[in-house]
Amino acid sequence: MDAQTYELNCTKLVGTYGDEIDRALRIEMERLENLAINMRNRHRAYEKRHGTTLPGMLRRIAEIGNEGGDLRTAREWLADARKPDADAEKAVWFVVVYGEPVYSALVRQEAADRVSYQELERLFDESSDGPGRKYIAGCAKFTAHQIEALADASNWFKRLNETEVVRDSAQR
Repeated sequence: MDAQTYELNCTKLVGTYGDEIDRALRIEMERLENLAINMRNRHRAYEKRHGTTLPGMLRRIAEIGNEGGDLRTAREWLADARKPDADAEKAVWFVVVYGEPVYSALVRQEAADRVSYQELERLFDESSDGPGRKYIAGCAKFTAHQIEALADASNWFKRLNETEVVRDSAQR
């Protein structure tokens, strides 16, 4: 793919699925922060009981903190790339630099939404006619749309990360 087409694809991805990408990144950041908090609490309890630390657990807590920091920075880059007057290069850098963690966050969120959708389908089947059933149907429709958008965005990210970009001069 030539550089101009790659740039256009990155810009279009950020513009089309920016909300879904931001939501997935935010939720993944929260999940990582909660995991780190729980691990710190367990480590403190262990340390109090046994009088010693667990270096492996402390390293993993630090790694989780770094992953969360990367996602926080990715969200900032995404926000910059989504600004109306943003240079297209910002979208390219967002995709290139943060492609893997963003792709992972999108896939994880898609899986979580699929579980929610299955629960909504179960509730819909069990509910009687009335406003509750209508509400559940609306939530299921929205969730199905979110799943589709997340799947599209993650597929697009995957393809862009696997694409080899050829400069214009190298094509000739």
